[in-house]
Amino acid sequence: ANDVLSPGDQVRTGAGSEALLLFSNGSTLTVGPGSQMRIDGFVQEEFEGSDQKVGSLAAEVSSSRIKLDLEVGELVIGVKKLDKESSLIISTSMGIAGVRGTQFKVAADKDLTSVSVLSGAVDFKGLNNEMRSIAKETKVEATKDALSQAVAIPAVDKARIEAAQKTAKQKTGDVPL
Repeated sequence: ANDVLSPGDQVRTGAGSEALLLFSNGSTLTVGPGSQMRIDGFVQEEFEGSDQKVGSLAAEVSSSRIKLDLEVGELVIGVKKLDKESSLIISTSMGIAGVRGTQFKVAADKDLTSVSVLSGAVDFKGLNNEMRSIAKETKVEATKDALSQAVAIPAVDKARIEAAQKTAKQKTGDVPL
């Protein structure tokens, strides 16, 4: 608890556990059970701290660039609206997801990546360079050969994102900038 992570650090969770990460731009990341991910990069423009709470942010406090690598498992991400210069990129064995401000889940193993978007939109680029913009309340799956057509987000994915985001807000909402 309360560890500070840096680029290059890895997070691994056991079968019955998960980890909650809070980035200084206000974004939250729930690393699901049985997951392995690495923070490939995180840079953020300096900003002055304040008594403002993370839970009250609608947008990030300053420009940031986050790059994550999900080897296996699940990430549930809540991203505050990002500045034009900002980015959040998640790479998996089947492609790369990029976001601007949204709530979504990425699940990956060596042969399949699924992206379920609750709100906002996520752009996904598959291994074959096929691009897909995944709209709110839809899901796309990627294999080494292709991206599936978007389908309605399954109830189980929607419930998982909502539950993870509720927990993230409860645990991080009162953290001061």
